[in-house]
Amino acid sequence: MPRRCNDSSSDGPPRKKNCNVPVMSSFNLKDGEFLRDVTGKQWKLGKAVGVGGFGEIYLASDKLTKKVTADSLYVAKVESHKNGPLFVEVNCYLRIAKPIMIEEWKKQKKLNSLGMPHYVASGSHMHKGERYRFLILPRFDKDLEKILQDKKMLNLKTVFTISSQIIDVLEYIHSKGYIHSDIKASNILLSNKKTPRKTRSIHNRYVACNPVRMCRISKRVRCTKNLRPLSVVNYIDDIPDFDKMIAAGLDKQECTRDQVYLLDYGLASKFLTSNGEHKPFCVDERKAHAGTILFCSRDAHKGVPSRRSDLESLGYNMIYWLTGNLPWSNDIDNPEIVDKKKQKSMADIEYFLKTCFVADYPRFLFDYFWYLQKLQFQ
Repeated sequence: MPRRCNDSSSDGPPRKKNCNVPVMSSFNLKDGEFLRDVTGKQWKLGKAVGVGGFGEIYLASDKLTKKVTADSLYVAKVESHKNGPLFVEVNCYLRIAKPIMIEEWKKQKKLNSLGMPHYVASGSHMHKGERYRFLILPRFDKDLEKILQDKKMLNLKTVFTISSQIIDVLEYIHSKGYIHSDIKASNILLSNKKTPRKTRSIHNRYVACNPVRMCRISKRVRCTKNLRPLSVVNYIDDIPDFDKMIAAGLDKQECTRDQVYLLDYGLASKFLTSNGEHKPFCVDERKAHAGTILFCSRDAHKGVPSRRSDLESLGYNMIYWLTGNLPWSNDIDNPEIVDKKKQKSMADIEYFLKTCFVADYPRFLFDYFWYLQKLQFQ
């Protein structure tokens, strides 16, 4: 029997036993149905706009006398009470995503924006004799996965900017004692809201030089083997505003910004015990390989996700966004093989990156993975 971790956080949400997705209950809430959250406030549902991993997503509004239209400011995630992920997500939002908490962090870190969605409301609802749980969240634009499906690959500036914003979010949730555990393009959403933004010292945390210049490489050779099919050979300007963001940052002037948001906290977990101590490293096969096999960390393969796990997962995503491939892309049906390939890759970072990019690779990726390699579990 696998060793069990000593987790003194008895108030924590239920964990998934493996990385398989629970069967989603079949239900169809009607357009115009009312939900009542835990405070007694009512919400009106609109049309279903998507299917999540464990339930459905509907447009939602607190304007009860009006029809819920396509420009609604909110969405409602709904799933059966029998499933655990939304329970985990609701509890995570309640503990770390209240608007006042996010605003205080932004003020403390001198941020004009942060890609952490704020908690709006939650509750339970009975429908045809079955009980459902729901979570109200702000509505965002399309996710990054849809952009990848269209563009196939992203340019270097875009990847660097998105990753910088995700690191901001990870710093925030880690400061609250939580880890995300499922970073991927479909969980990164874009906002159309454009807000004035003053340059801050985000890039200086990495190196004391121009980050865009650091990312540049000469005679760039792109891998054409085992990539998603491409309709064209030009991959620049995937999200045009991002170029303006980088340029504005270099010019030290105000600019408008598209903020990306990290969502889906259904696999979020605490890395601290109720006493505030870091949980020890102990392999737990019940939780092994949790998350998305393609991107999960080496620790996650052992069932012990950590803060460094989130950063490692983001690193794999960066490579995938730039090349459309990872060395273990064809092995995701065998998590053990994927784990071994990740172990081998992290043991020789230069060879790993040369394999992914064929020849030249962005220098900042080598520095990033080298930094990850030195991180301790705690």
